[in-house]
Formats: sequence, structure tokens, C-alpha cells
Amino acid sequence: MTSEANSQIIWPAILIQEGQTELLYLESSNDWLEQAQGHIDASCRLLDSCGSTYLLNQQNWGLSTLNISMTELIELVRLHASTLGHCCTAKMGADTLEQVFNIMKHLEES
Repeated sequence: MTSEANSQIIWPAILIQEGQTELLYLESSNDWLEQAQGHIDASCRLLDSCGSTYLLNQQNWGLSTLNISMTELIELVRLHASTLGHCCTAKMGADTLEQVFNIMKHLEES
């Protein structure tokens, strides 16, 4: 990923893989470089902490006009938590993007 594309992304970010229940929480661009490379295909989306969505285009993230609704995002986080073995995920909720990222950070650390 070029530094120009990287500079648009406000970290942390969440990598969303189409058809997968596992999400990847990326604290920084270094996490992206170290962890995410093996997870990438053309259908991946990246959601940054400001709510901007990016699509991969030939090794670079480009800003997308397709946004993720809070309802869709919470459902993805619930599925991810369930995949990690957490119970009572139906009770999991958030009102803000900041809360979603805090939940993802907690899931990553537990």
C-alpha cells in the first residue's frame, strides 16, 4: 500500500472480508503491513475509525462511496464475537462508531 493511500485512512480500522465472519482489527498502518496481507482479496473492505470505507484496487485502498450502516456493522461485530467463542452476542450493541471500535479492541485483547 502506498503512503498516499495509507495517509487517507484514520487508524484504527477494521478489515471486513466478504463472506467471512472473522473481522480483523488493525490498530495502525503497521498492523496492516504485518497482519492483513494474507487476508486480502478483491472483495475486502476497510472501515476506518471515522466511518470511511475503502475498497482495494490493485494493492491500494481507494475511498468508496458504499458506506456501512451501523446496523450492518453491529451485526458483523456480533458474528465476529461469536466466532471467537463469546456468548450472549445478541445483547452486544453500540450507538457510536467509537463504541464499535472499543468493542473490537476488547475482543482482540481477550
